[in-house]
This record gives sequence, structure tokens and C-alpha cells, in this order.
Amino acid sequence: MKKTLILLLAILLLSSCGFVDDMQDMLEKQQRLSDKIKRDFGWDANIGWNISNGTLTQVTISFSPDDIAQEKVGELKAKIDKLVAQSFEQKPQALIIQIIAIQS
Repeated sequence: MKKTLILLLAILLLSSCGFVDDMQDMLEKQQRLSDKIKRDFGWDANIGWNISNGTLTQVTISFSPDDIAQEKVGELKAKIDKLVAQSFEQKPQALIIQIIAIQS
């Protein structure tokens, strides 16, 4: 019984190592995208993502309206689409670009 418990614990710990590595990798990619947006355009962006079974299903990027007020929607999408593909090394199934205005 004790050996079985130790074996199950070892399996659980080993399987979670991959999960932790995957999460760390995605967080690094998220930061890389944020840094590229700031460097290339001077915009602050909040970035979220969703992954399912190893597939990048969604990337959500939120901007302040003050930062992107002069951008045309099509041009903004093209700029962000390119940076997302470079940073995450794959295109998401859905790219959501949001404008969030904080009310005082």
C-alpha cells in the first residue's frame, strides 16, 4: 500500500511538471507580446490567452482608447495579428481586441 501511494505521488508530481513548464512558457510569450507592443507602438496592453489541449484557442488584448484612438480597425488588427503570431509562435483560433475605457 505504501509503495502504491509513493508511486501515485511520483506520477502526479512528474505529470504536473509539464503543466508548470507549459504555463511558464505561455506567460513568457504573453510578456514578450506586451513588450513588443510597448516597444513598437508605445501602447500599454493587457493580454490574456486561452489554451486547450495544446492549441491556442484565444488571445485577448485590451487597450486604452487614448492609446489607439487614431488607429483604423483594419490596420490595428493587422499590426496586432502579426505580433501575436510572432510572440506565441502560432496563430490563435480567435483574436479579440478590446478597448476599455475606465470611468472616473
